[in-house]
Amino acid sequence: EGKAPGGQYPISDCARQWAVSNQMIRQSLDGYSGALTVYYEDLTANPEYQLNWIVDFLGLESTDQNWTKTVSGVRVHGKTAPIRNQNPESLDRLSFDDLESIEATAGEELQYYGYLRHGAAS
Repeated sequence: EGKAPGGQYPISDCARQWAVSNQMIRQSLDGYSGALTVYYEDLTANPEYQLNWIVDFLGLESTDQNWTKTVSGVRVHGKTAPIRNQNPESLDRLSFDDLESIEATAGEELQYYGYLRHGAAS
């Protein structure tokens, strides 16, 4: 089985951690109407819109309705870069067997969020 980036853990362990974390979050919000789900892909595609949506949802007044400066240079792990979706390049690095392992381990959660590959078994 393939290893996650960095080579420390089997990819299935990482998939299981992701799935269990999402299940716990969903269960903790069950019956709670005051939650907002923000998808990574939406945030990276249009961060300014998403940030304004979050601020509005929270009923806050934004001091920065123009988030351009905020989202143009985010510092993560010592690197400063604009917010962007890194999923396509990350998925391209995975083998077919890695993808099969991920889907076998976290298929239910992947399906819930619409992340299964076209034609993949659930």
